[in-house]
Amino acid sequence: MRSQEGLVDRLGESVSEVVNRLGAVMAQSESERRSQLTVINELIVRNLLGMLATRHVGGRAVLYKLDADLGLEAVVSSGRLGQPRPFERGTARWRAVMEFLESGQPLICSDVEDPVQRPEYWEGTASGYRAFVSCPVVVEDQVFGMLTFDVPETGSLDRNDANALVIFAGLAACAANLVQDKLDSKATEGDAHG
Repeated sequence: MRSQEGLVDRLGESVSEVVNRLGAVMAQSESERRSQLTVINELIVRNLLGMLATRHVGGRAVLYKLDADLGLEAVVSSGRLGQPRPFERGTARWRAVMEFLESGQPLICSDVEDPVQRPEYWEGTASGYRAFVSCPVVVEDQVFGMLTFDVPETGSLDRNDANALVIFAGLAACAANLVQDKLDSKATEGDAHG
């Protein structure tokens, strides 16, 4: 129970920093908002990693985003060295991750070496990690990307870790929506005047 209480305290501190930044971004111009999306995403990943690092040693947090070709690319990574592999469109790995993302639910894989535990078509490198938790990032019912946290110790991730990812994925969605809302309102204004 104590570890859960500590997690809640750290969650509050981590989330408040991101929420304060989001609040400041709301008053900014379109170009300022767009440039702040990267800064906010870095803050989200760094704070998620910092919070979960108190429970897990050697973890890595990654925010993936759908690219123009609908592949899934890592846009921010913090923790262990090494760039995460992209999910290339059309591959079995991509189809499996897209099915997971469209479910809208977090996923915990306690042991990537156990075929019963790991997701179908999982093709991760498992370089430096043996377990992971992932959560879709959804903006207005559309998949925007995925937030993941992986660790070298099997069986160490639990529902508390998944819940933390859900919260931070929601913040990433909120940040993306702030930029998108501003762009959408500009297009609507242009249509109304055109």
